[in-house]
This record gives sequence, C-alpha cells and structure tokens, in this order.
Amino acid sequence: MNVDSSQVGEQLYVNKDYFDKAYNSIYEISIKLAHTIWRKLKPEERQQADYSLNNLCLNLISDEEYSLALILLDFALTEPISKKSILQTKLSFILNKAQALKWMGECGQSKKILASQDWSACSDKFKLAKAVLLDEFDTAAKIMMSIGNNPEKISILHYREWPIFKEFRKTKQFLEAYQCIFNEKFEMVTETSLPIIETDEQEE
Repeated sequence: MNVDSSQVGEQLYVNKDYFDKAYNSIYEISIKLAHTIWRKLKPEERQQADYSLNNLCLNLISDEEYSLALILLDFALTEPISKKSILQTKLSFILNKAQALKWMGECGQSKKILASQDWSACSDKFKLAKAVLLDEFDTAAKIMMSIGNNPEKISILHYREWPIFKEFRKTKQFLEAYQCIFNEKFEMVTETSLPIIETDEQEE
C-alpha cells in the first residue's frame, strides 16, 4: 500500500511536461467556462465575446501555442458558440484553425478545412489569407496589390505582425508587393499589441 509521505508546508516539485499539461487544462477550462457564461448572461454582447475569443486564439498562435489555440478554436466552432455568430467571425475562426494546423505540420488537415468553405464571395482579406495558407504566393501578391494601401482592409501592421503571413513574408512575391504598396522595404517590427483584422466592424 502506497502512503503519501508529503508533509504540510513541504515544497513539491513537478517536471515541465506535467506543469504544461496542468496549465493548459486550467487555461482551457477557464476560457470555455468564461465564454459560455458570458454568452448566456449577456447575449447582446455576442460579437464582443467572439472578438475576444478570436483575439485570444490569434495571440496563442502568435506565441506558437498551437495545440491550445486549436482546442479553443474547436470550441469556438461548436454549434452552441458559433450558431449565432456572424459569417465573418466564423470565417476568422476557420482561418485561424487552418493556420494552427499548418504550423503544427498538419498541412493536409489545414487544406481540408479550407476546402470545406466557399471563399468566392468573401472579402479580399479572407481570400488573401486563404491563398497564403495554401502557399499560393503569386495569387496572394496579386490580392495584396489589389488591396493596396488601405488600412480599413489590411494595414501595414497586419502585414508585419499577423502570424498567418510568417512564411509569406520570406518570399520574393511578398517583398516586392510590400515595397510597391508602401514605398519602403519590408522590415520586421515588434509591437506590444497584436493587430486584429477579423472583426465585422472593419468589414465594408
């Protein structure tokens, strides 16, 4: 029979793997509970809740916390959460799930998710994001040129900071289009806040 020999006040140690799993579990439960209650008690704030959840997932992706982001994006796309969300919000969750999978090395699953959605009637920013995730860089550069220097659609900070562009930023197509649009060479910058472009308020 195993007897717990630990004493009150004794400092306990855990390894990094155990700590990470415990942290992720607490984080997941708290976010899911908070957003479920938020939507239940304040249904008129659904769009703000959706924005907050998508912003949180995007920051997790930016921090390369892909597994945790994926868990929360799956939650965001469940019917109780997404059934009353606007289309732009659902598309944002789909794009962020696709990019989380891509950066995890699950490119097949990422492409499958993108193929399940009709993007033909979407705005240029969504078409650009899809093209980038599919590594269709020539198409992506053309869409960039079509958008031009239009902060209401995509600002210069989005190109610098949005994690979906992290591989695209390394390509000749991106560098040439960026310089043509903004009349300057691309240089990475670090911002204290991550720009978000998925809210319906910024849609035309």
